Amino acid sequence: DALASPWLLNHLKGNEWWIRACHAPEIAKKLGVEFTELEALYFRDLYYWEPTKRYGCKMSCPTCGSAQHTKIKDWSNTRTVVGLKRNYFILGKRYECNKCVPAFRAAKEIAVAAALAANPSWSTHRAEQELTSEDIGAESGYFTGFDAASLALLSHNRSLDLPAFLTHRGGLDRDLVDLMRPLVVSGQRFERFSKMVLEMQTKQHTRTLIRREDEVKFRREQGSVCGDGSDKQLFSKFSDRKGWNGFVPSSRYFADVYKAHSKSIKGYLDTEVKKRGAETLSWDVSYKEAKLLCQYKGQPVFKGLVTACNEYGEIRLQFHVVTDGHDQFEAQLEAFVATMNSYGHTLPSLLFTDNPWMDKAFFQRVLPSLLASERKMNNQPEADAGDVDLSLFDVDLDVLGDYLKDLVLHLVQ
Repeated sequence: DALASPWLLNHLKGNEWWIRACHAPEIAKKLGVEFTELEALYFRDLYYWEPTKRYGCKMSCPTCGSAQHTKIKDWSNTRTVVGLKRNYFILGKRYECNKCVPAFRAAKEIAVAAALAANPSWSTHRAEQELTSEDIGAESGYFTGFDAASLALLSHNRSLDLPAFLTHRGGLDRDLVDLMRPLVVSGQRFERFSKMVLEMQTKQHTRTLIRREDEVKFRREQGSVCGDGSDKQLFSKFSDRKGWNGFVPSSRYFADVYKAHSKSIKGYLDTEVKKRGAETLSWDVSYKEAKLLCQYKGQPVFKGLVTACNEYGEIRLQFHVVTDGHDQFEAQLEAFVATMNSYGHTLPSLLFTDNPWMDKAFFQRVLPSLLASERKMNNQPEADAGDVDLSLFDVDLDVLGDYLKDLVLHLVQ
């Protein structure tokens, strides 16, 4: 275990648990790893994630939620994380729970026996391959330090120190996820975002290639050569697995990560929406989205999507309805009123709808603030045109009068 060396552990602590590509050649020499000068240009950053060493705490088992029976088992598989200019690796440890592992093995033996009894032609190996965790009825008790379930059990939001949002076998750098969110909201498609990341990564590859070729040219002009002979080798292509090994996932992968990340922060997003006030509400029902969302036997499940925005254009209510009846709105509006009251907001004084004559009585009943606002406006004295002080407006009255005379004569003719 290289981490048993104090110098390497001190290096990780002093560099926020990163082994940067620029430090990798020096570390590789200390570890006795042989490499050429050209291969050193292919080194990537590596992030080491082990909360037990970093925070001095034991990892909790995602199955039983306890840290009393967990221990380090071995190294986890290295994850490749996609970055804006260059991909990097995340490495950590794999853990086992001495309480859940025996229970899983016992449940697995029972499930395998049942599968063999139901399928006599199967071998034991095939039965084990066919079984899922649902069939076994228990989790394995093995987990890594960067599994989503184990990260959720870390206290004090320490999971935020992990620089990537991980998927099943890979991940995206958090800076890239943060960049993707506003771009997607502003209308950029995932296909274009994938091409943008590919452009940034290929530019980094090209810059490194040009810098390396200039260095080789300079050495030849000085009459010196590289001792390992790598200056005679061509710089690898972007996608060469034995060289630069560049890779950018498809637009589908970016879309899946976007949805998974949004789901992971759903509680925070819901709370932020609730914090927004609403002096006014603009109420609208869209029928196009509901037709395309999902269908059952060729018929749409929902009839419309209701959206209500406040005076700043922020969505305050959004839900689907199956009919145009007001009864579809009532439960959502009651929940909205309860949320506004719990956060200390005043209820809307104005509501805009495309059918006020039909909607007025319903909305004034559910939102009493609308009726109070109407009564307040009705009690206001009517304004007299003679009371208006025209001196407040920067208008030449003589020019205005001449213009009106010409306009009247033109209309009469």
